[in-house]
Amino acid sequence: STTGASTGIGFAIPVNMALRVIRSLLDEGRITRGYLGVQLEDLSPALVRELGRRDLSGALVASVVQGSPADSAGFRQGDLIVELQGRRVVDRNTLRLEVSRTPPGTVVRFVIERRGRRQELPVRLGAMVVGDGAYVSPARRKGGQSEAVGSGDEETEPLATPYYLEGVATKTLNDALRRQLGLDATYEGAVVVQVNPRSPAGRRGLQVGDVIVEVGRSTVRSSREAFEAGQDLEGDSVILGLIRQGKEEFVLVPKP
Repeated sequence: STTGASTGIGFAIPVNMALRVIRSLLDEGRITRGYLGVQLEDLSPALVRELGRRDLSGALVASVVQGSPADSAGFRQGDLIVELQGRRVVDRNTLRLEVSRTPPGTVVRFVIERRGRRQELPVRLGAMVVGDGAYVSPARRKGGQSEAVGSGDEETEPLATPYYLEGVATKTLNDALRRQLGLDATYEGAVVVQVNPRSPAGRRGLQVGDVIVEVGRSTVRSSREAFEAGQDLEGDSVILGLIRQGKEEFVLVPKP
């Protein structure tokens, strides 16, 4: 280099991965990978405490694509995938790699944790074709905008008093808001119409336009349910399940 330094950085692709790609191109003229149909998140230390676990291993299901193999097999938002084919799942990247290199049509066995209980979910993987954006199943939900959510005709709820919604005003999702946010009629929940960025939830990234659909793993269908759902929950934090721009996310709100 011009500075005289040599850092010795190199890049390599595992030979088995390269061979799979070559075989797929030779046999089919395209790259085909196994497809499950979930959006995954890694566990954070705060989520580990909230879930009562002792380590960070596993992959958390943040969303499930409607009509996908995962949807047909019974996966749900909030499931923690802990095993694949009898092997421990370390993190989401490891799981994605294992699924992608499994041939489509293969029945694979997942073990998940749901509300503290383990259960086995066998799944026949679909096919994801790399390069042309083709998937075995349609995308679950349309994206929407989260800015400038109108209050409509319904009266906005007063500022919530539970700590996880302190400094937050919500409104029950209605048809007008669904159209504004680009959501279909199946969605229910509480739309955030006002949030103080210095509030507990605001500091964790809650935004105007977020639709709260779960509080502490309990489904909520209105502003009142969002207000009431977590009042009796114990622990140092509450998980809020959200729809944000058509995608499902989690926000962990700690006690002040």
